[in-house]
Amino acid sequence: MSELTVPTNTTESTTTQDKQEETATTNENVSTDDNNKELLLRISERLCFFFSNANLRRDKFLQKILLENSTPGHTTEKGGFVPIQTLLTFNTLKKITTDASKIIQTVKEEDECQSLLCLNESETAVGRIQPFTKEMITSTEYESRTIRIGNVPLSSVVTTNTTTTTTTTTTHKQYAVGIEEIQHLFSQYGKVSMVQLIYNNFHHRHEKGGQQQHSERNPIGKAFVEFETMDGYNAAVKDLISSSSKDNHNNKEGNEEDIKKPTILILGGNELTVKTMEQHLEKQAMKRAAAAAKRSRNDIEKEEEEQQVQAPIVEYTWQKGCIVHLEGLSETATQRESILKVITNFWNEIVQVRVDYQMGQKEGHLRFEQPSEKIITFVQALKEKTLLIDGNEVQAKILEGEEEDKYQKKYHDFLQKRKQIQFDEARNKKQFRGKNNNNNNKQQQPPNKKGRR
Repeated sequence: MSELTVPTNTTESTTTQDKQEETATTNENVSTDDNNKELLLRISERLCFFFSNANLRRDKFLQKILLENSTPGHTTEKGGFVPIQTLLTFNTLKKITTDASKIIQTVKEEDECQSLLCLNESETAVGRIQPFTKEMITSTEYESRTIRIGNVPLSSVVTTNTTTTTTTTTTHKQYAVGIEEIQHLFSQYGKVSMVQLIYNNFHHRHEKGGQQQHSERNPIGKAFVEFETMDGYNAAVKDLISSSSKDNHNNKEGNEEDIKKPTILILGGNELTVKTMEQHLEKQAMKRAAAAAKRSRNDIEKEEEEQQVQAPIVEYTWQKGCIVHLEGLSETATQRESILKVITNFWNEIVQVRVDYQMGQKEGHLRFEQPSEKIITFVQALKEKTLLIDGNEVQAKILEGEEEDKYQKKYHDFLQKRKQIQFDEARNKKQFRGKNNNNNNKQQQPPNKKGRR
């Protein structure tokens, strides 16, 4: 009796196995590509932050490297670039990668890096496409894109120090949220270029010798949030600050229905308070004025004798024919950037001009550094309605005579006021340190060893 053998389809079985292996390989490649893309994005975020204006204003280490032998357009191999090996020593970056080739790949391929950064010819260092200059360090332009938030959550931390003879327990405050959380919360309005948590600094000294032991930072539950563009700043201000606050309470006589109620942001269970930088500076000035009013006239006169209380006069020179007055701007559409865009397109080059305008106003001013025939042509084009701003016809004129003098005086007064605020803050910090030193010296004086009579 013969056996019946059932043939096995080996070809089909092999083909199925090959397909499974091919699918697994494809999935693995996709996963690898996704991981690499995520890695490059994380590197890009760090590089763009390191080289941003917001960070470089404060980062003295990078300032020194970028400004050393720096020349316009990066014409030298050294000036204006930071070695990749130096960047890989930064803690937040080396946690992501220690591979120099990934830095090079990121600068070449990631969109955000391509618009901001470049490599040197030997691909060993990273620099900015727009070179960083000393003028950027002292610029206060960022203040117009900054808000100040309050009621940032704090938490208490208890530490115990034990020695052979004693055990000491201390409690100190720390922020309960990180910079990343604040950045993420406000990124709904636009890209956040910097978050700066605010601390009060205290210096502790040895009981003997008076030498400084350590400094302690005490968080006060406040922070500055700087937006990269005016669009993000304006969106945040419009949503988070009431109309009455923005207009310095000029709308008090109007109907409450006309005043927009601000959105309340919640962070770590706390309702955040929000102010513009201008409101913050004005409040600081009012506090100083109120504190000064409480002191006796004798104390004020004594202080004036001991030290200068007025900031140096701001030197401000200007030429006639440089101020252009604009009227008829759109209260809802026009922004500083849109005005600058019209000017740049008309000049067909970068123009040294400052736009004195706040969104929501119908009027504004342009401050050019020098008079020129191009300014006259620009104003004429606006008058003849061949040039529009945000699609609107705008009236324009070059200020002359009394109008020009009045505007220039108002601008000079603004510069002097800001200088005085900065001067007062520096002077108050110096006085505070002096009082602390006096108190510490008193505590360190040896006790009176004379016996009782």
